[in-house]
Amino acid sequence: MNNDVKSGIGYIIPFGAIVGFFTALFLGEYLISIVIAIAGILVWFLYMVVMESSPPSNLGNLIIFFGVLLSVGVFMGFGVSQNMWGGVEFVSEGSLFALVILFSLVIPISVLSYWLIRGMSQGNAVNNVLPGVVGSLTAATVTSILAMIIATPIVIMISQYRSKFGDLFEKVTLTLYGLPHIAVGISMLFITIKIVPAIYQTFTTLIISYLIVFLPQAVGGGQASMEQVKLSYIEASSGLGFSKTETFIKITFPLIYKGLLAGAALVFLSTMKELPQTLLLRPTGFSTMAVDIWSNASEALFTQAAFSAFILLAISALPTYILSTRNLTN
Repeated sequence: MNNDVKSGIGYIIPFGAIVGFFTALFLGEYLISIVIAIAGILVWFLYMVVMESSPPSNLGNLIIFFGVLLSVGVFMGFGVSQNMWGGVEFVSEGSLFALVILFSLVIPISVLSYWLIRGMSQGNAVNNVLPGVVGSLTAATVTSILAMIIATPIVIMISQYRSKFGDLFEKVTLTLYGLPHIAVGISMLFITIKIVPAIYQTFTTLIISYLIVFLPQAVGGGQASMEQVKLSYIEASSGLGFSKTETFIKITFPLIYKGLLAGAALVFLSTMKELPQTLLLRPTGFSTMAVDIWSNASEALFTQAAFSAFILLAISALPTYILSTRNLTN
């Protein structure tokens, strides 16, 4: 079958999805309209793959248009409600949610989808991304675990044992978090070259640099959970003859571990996407997903960059879920 004919028949799918979307919207079935918007573009992609049809030149515009339809469906479903007089009023939370969906999720994913599908349809090969995946996972996992371990005594010192030193330490920690990451990276580069050359361009230096800027995220998560630990709990434990270590194991840690996990997840997420420090301090031959995306995009290898970006989004989904729920069991 001629490619033009295949493409022409394929247009029936998005056109039908658009008609179905507005029909569901008119009938007030907003959830169905959201499903139709998502299914329409996915079925169209599947058709092009199965029929080996070349993507049309306006594919990017159509992807973004379907993304806008999805945001409209979300807005109508969650941003608009009917009042007691039968009128319409806007729900600020739902309206904001629709905007967030549009600008932070729909448009980026639409653009990545466009470059990936267009490149692969034109025969652009996707190279092995395993080194970058392994590098990102290794660095992010080590940093998040160390951050959680280091943050635990800091959180207890700041929250339970209020002192001038604890207050000063808290301010210093927050100050470090506010420093530009590239400034921290350059500082670490200078220190390792002039003072401690033995750890120049080593994995240890990279992890230390990550901890300097991301440790406050783990501390913040732990501090929020420490509000559940009442002073009366600690006094009761002491009155029952438990040592400070036993009190921490049996009372404090069970109450704060979810906050520490949320902080560690935030550190993991931040480390995964960190670029300036990684470029300056990474060992020779060490790569991460962020470095791969930057390198490919700077060389106009948009298909490879989009593929790496999709993998980074998929890996980041788990820590994002933990941050949104703060619970691994639900």
